[in-house]
Amino acid sequence: MRTAVFDKTGTLTHGGPTLHGIRVSPAASGLMTEDRLLQLAASAEQYSSHVLASSVVEAARRHGLRLLSGSNAFEHATEGVTATCGNQTVVVGKPDFVRSVASGFEEAEVTGGQLAVYVGVDGRFAGALIMSDPLRENAVDTLAALRRLGVQETLRPGNTACHRRLAGHRPRNCCTGRDLPDSGKVTKSPSSQGCGNARS
Repeated sequence: MRTAVFDKTGTLTHGGPTLHGIRVSPAASGLMTEDRLLQLAASAEQYSSHVLASSVVEAARRHGLRLLSGSNAFEHATEGVTATCGNQTVVVGKPDFVRSVASGFEEAEVTGGQLAVYVGVDGRFAGALIMSDPLRENAVDTLAALRRLGVQETLRPGNTACHRRLAGHRPRNCCTGRDLPDSGKVTKSPSSQGCGNARS
């Protein structure tokens, strides 16, 4: 074996992200509360098959928030999801994806073990959900052992916070979502099952 390819979420990390914090954009603070931001994000994410989406939905339920029914829901492979929820257009996903459709975007600061899920509402940046998904205890040692054996590692599209946590043990080749072929859009009903994409 000469090359090992890793998908970050659930492989190098524990794969069960939990909500750490909710950051409402200052520009949206007059119209948006933390609970409303989480409710809208989860209502859109119920149409996604990604592991982060299910974590956002679970966080909303733990906060006692009702998921809104949606329409025009699309999961944009490797990027995020869009849906109309409660008469509002919601976009949830990666920073570049949300930035491309929501004005006033601001990137959130995250620390080790954290990642941000960005949210836009009605064409404007609304805020971010800060999720925690720590590295597995043996992740760094595993990469180091493979390197000693002469195996070249590649990290599939992932969150930059994970790259920072790996520091000097980060795989030599780290591709981004832009390196993947355009696989178009997929739709999913809240009750259907499917493989998650490499959104983060």
